[in-house]
Amino acid sequence: MKYTTDPGGIGHFESLGGPLNFFLGSIDKFAMWNRVLSASEVNQLFAKYLDVHPVVDKQSNVGISPNPASDVVSITTNPSFYGINYELTDLTGKIIYEGVIDSNVENIDIGDLYSGLYILRIGNTSYKVLKN
Repeated sequence: MKYTTDPGGIGHFESLGGPLNFFLGSIDKFAMWNRVLSASEVNQLFAKYLDVHPVVDKQSNVGISPNPASDVVSITTNPSFYGINYELTDLTGKIIYEGVIDSNVENIDIGDLYSGLYILRIGNTSYKVLKN
């Protein structure tokens, strides 16, 4: 999904005098509750519907754990990944953390982040990471 100034998608309004923006893309699932959900319930929904779990990508020899995580996410790779960039972004695409793989295990401190879903990009591949 990305933003556009053209109408015709799911939009939101920037309340600080910004332009009206719309998402281009699709919604896979939409649900409503008649109450505020707890953080635990939101985390359960993320895990259930977004298939968030410890990642073991055997094809590219990448491991991401624990997932969900509360303090630190570890990226486990082999030496063929040395020199490859990685970045952790929120769902709007804002880069939260970025670095270069230079060892078999890279640790990302996510302890200060809000609970929710984040995207970890390693090279050209993206993985979902849930902060609880």
